[in-house]
Amino acid sequence: MTTTLRVSRVARVAAPLLFAGALGAMTLFPGAAMADPAPSGAVTATYAGAGVGYNKVLDGHAAGTVELTVDGGATVSAFCVQYAKDMATSGTYASTSWSGSGVANLGKAADIAVRHASIGTPLADPKSENAAAQLAIWHYTDSVDFSTVPNASIVTRASALVAAASTHTEAPASFNLAVAAKETGTGTASKDTVTATVTTDAGTPVAGAKITFTAAGHTADAVTDSAGVATDTLAAPAQAGTMTVDLATQMAAGAVLVPAGKQAMITTDAVAVTRTANVALATAVAAPTSAAPTSKAPTTSAPAAKAHTSTAPTHHASTSTSKVAPAVATSSAPPKSLPYTGGWAQPWMFAVAVAGAIGGLFARRKFVTRRGH
Repeated sequence: MTTTLRVSRVARVAAPLLFAGALGAMTLFPGAAMADPAPSGAVTATYAGAGVGYNKVLDGHAAGTVELTVDGGATVSAFCVQYAKDMATSGTYASTSWSGSGVANLGKAADIAVRHASIGTPLADPKSENAAAQLAIWHYTDSVDFSTVPNASIVTRASALVAAASTHTEAPASFNLAVAAKETGTGTASKDTVTATVTTDAGTPVAGAKITFTAAGHTADAVTDSAGVATDTLAAPAQAGTMTVDLATQMAAGAVLVPAGKQAMITTDAVAVTRTANVALATAVAAPTSAAPTSKAPTTSAPAAKAHTSTAPTHHASTSTSKVAPAVATSSAPPKSLPYTGGWAQPWMFAVAVAGAIGGLFARRKFVTRRGH
């Protein structure tokens, strides 16, 4: 047999595998230039650890805060608003409108979550204060009776919070960024106007959000108006290209974050939210070049001859285009993050292993000698 035939067969099989592996690696691990923009819509969060409070406060339930990591960045404290549900320590939370959450009396609950430390006289012990605030929130969202809690100071404080709670105003909890570019004018008078519009999932405009417009050699900042719109205009841009539009705003305190089928949480503080989108600019028009200097032809010696002049033409450049109680810490020490729960094997390892195996097969075939029968 000969190795030539087998190598050809291997090559025909290996080439598609190598291509698929490379394509998969590019998809899973794009470079910085291929990075996807931040998603629009709901703000997402994951459980980061226990907050401050006490365990086994009421019927085995812990009462206090938990810590959530928002959009993979900042951490925010939150209280539970669904007493009868288990807490999600894995999976994804998503911001939801108050009406969409299905939880009752969130205006009162949000006011306690956000303002309890400034209502009346808070308890000196942060764990006790947070436990009292949690009990007062459950009173509004789940009609929980906390009078049997075996701690008189916590019961008294929770009752005071229930009595003093006002109604908090709901703020946007989802942020959609839409961008568009429009060219007006012609020639050197052309302009590109880029419009950024920020709305919630319900289509409500988001006012007061900071927008940064960035293109080659150009940066401009703006703030969305009452219609959720901000604009930037480039006059006769030097070249066509892409503009990046960045949104920087906040999800206000009192936002509800819901995991699938488990306890919804209400935040105690505002947290930063960003979004990014790109838009292609219209074909740019370069300014025309200056006219060439006028030159005079030499005068002849003939008496009647007149001087002749020639002017170089002007050229213009052109361009192209089961109930599990919340794990609440019993001390004020910072909570620990959960360990990474993923396996050690990563997708890129598969692509490398396939490529290595095929390479080894080629090397082996190269050194097989021809053998006769």
